[in-house]
Amino acid sequence: MMITTKIIREQTRFDINWLSLYLVFFSLPVIELFGLCNGEPSSLPVQRSIAIAVFAIILTLNGAGGNVSASRSFRFFAISWLGTFGIATSLVAVLLHQMADFVLQFSAALISMLVITLLVQKLSARSYRYRNLPSFLAGAAALMIGGTCVHGALLVTIKDLPVVYDPVLYRIEYILGLSDIAPLVALYSNGIIGPLVAQLYTFLNISIILAAASEFIHAPEKIQAGLFLRFLVVAAIGYGLYYLMPAIAPGPFFGQRFPHDLPELQTIVRQAVKVPVGAPDFDPRNTMPSLHATWAMLALMALRHSPAWHRMLGILLVVAILITTIGSGQHYTVDWIAALPLVILARGIGALSLRVNQPARRDAILSGACLLACWVLAVRDGPESLNHPGMIQLLAMASVMLPVWLELRLAKAENAWVGSRKVMPGGYAGSAVF
Repeated sequence: MMITTKIIREQTRFDINWLSLYLVFFSLPVIELFGLCNGEPSSLPVQRSIAIAVFAIILTLNGAGGNVSASRSFRFFAISWLGTFGIATSLVAVLLHQMADFVLQFSAALISMLVITLLVQKLSARSYRYRNLPSFLAGAAALMIGGTCVHGALLVTIKDLPVVYDPVLYRIEYILGLSDIAPLVALYSNGIIGPLVAQLYTFLNISIILAAASEFIHAPEKIQAGLFLRFLVVAAIGYGLYYLMPAIAPGPFFGQRFPHDLPELQTIVRQAVKVPVGAPDFDPRNTMPSLHATWAMLALMALRHSPAWHRMLGILLVVAILITTIGSGQHYTVDWIAALPLVILARGIGALSLRVNQPARRDAILSGACLLACWVLAVRDGPESLNHPGMIQLLAMASVMLPVWLELRLAKAENAWVGSRKVMPGGYAGSAVF
């Protein structure tokens, strides 16, 4: 991140949305190889992986990726990486797995992406209003592909995580007084509300794209380091956290006993245990912190410059995700508390309009990282940390209050930066870095 900020400060005109898409492209071969080594299916169909790699090379060669591909060294790196390791790894996967429909799907995916790219380029060339539309679509593509990659990687690592920390999280909920989830269960069980919030949960990526569109249109200076980049940052960090404190959530962990026949607290152990026999084999260990909660809150925060009715929809989205994640047993309530430090960490990393050593951005990054580290220690060292309930309560309070204060401070610093820039017609800064 420091290197990226340094490059930006040297006035190299990077388009952050395109840069995010390239980062996803670069990660595809790694995930593909990871899946092959673990004997698991890849996160994306192999034919699409190859199509995406070829598409990235074409973008790099013709400059469709904006100023990201302006550097000769970047072009060389992108083409050599994707052209050798990327395509070669995907080809091995094709040979080892399916080959029947490869040609058809590969051609369809490649032609579709090329047609869309050409249409967008023509549209943006004819009207000033659409000149940044390719950038927005690149960010949307990064979001869709990146989310799929992370979920696939989670499924691949299931067999590497034979124990889960659900008992520790269950006890922490009691310490924090968050064990009564009956109201949320009732809302989720409602015949009208339940299906609606479940759809919002399932298709959260669509809501994120809509929120990003509102941010792209209404935020001052159309800051490109927006919701798309923060989405990918959360996905990457969340994957690492799930590996450090895996849990499968109360629904699959307690099975038929959830939610009305949960065991007494004294019957629950104070440490990690093996996955229960009745739990689904395919459940990923993606419980703490809740990424859905993190993404929903970031979407709401991205709407602070948008019309009031956009913000109201953002609030409803957060409420819907809360009902679904807790009411359906897919998360513990404490997963939402742990999501707040991840929110402010992603905000700090994505605030590229500010220098890394600017106090508001620096403190957001350091505080978010430290709070998350404290949660990792508290969960992994369950037998010891549960003996000090006061410390857990203090950590929970800090995880709520500190991110709220840091976000207000960070937003103020960003607004001050915007006010100091000379704005061109249409709301774009004269610097053109963002």
